[in-house]
Amino acid sequence: MPYASTTTLAAIRAASPCEEGWRKLLGTLGKTSADDEPLDLLTVLDSNGLDDALWVLSYAMPDDRLARHFHAWCAEQVLHLFEAERPNDTRVRDQIAMLRNDEADDAARAALAKARGETK
Repeated sequence: MPYASTTTLAAIRAASPCEEGWRKLLGTLGKTSADDEPLDLLTVLDSNGLDDALWVLSYAMPDDRLARHFHAWCAEQVLHLFEAERPNDTRVRDQIAMLRNDEADDAARAALAKARGETK
């Protein structure tokens, strides 16, 4: 299933972005207010940089699939470090599997976090 890589200015605004980043994005796009036109995540990256693009990825995309898979990929990059220190601890590997599981819903993810003693 392909990732949704577009959002809208309306979705970004509804997620309460920082004012400086919001003004910068509007200025780059030549707009003065939010609208519902598709806006590619790469346009946000080009306009505002990585921090703001990651924020949009986490808070203003139409679904969380791309963000979850990106979070899993990041964790996989350092998994060997965690497992070298704690070879019998499966928490990170379990979380990666949950993030990649597109069938799991928010309740299942919350139940996993609760079972591990995490607060959300």
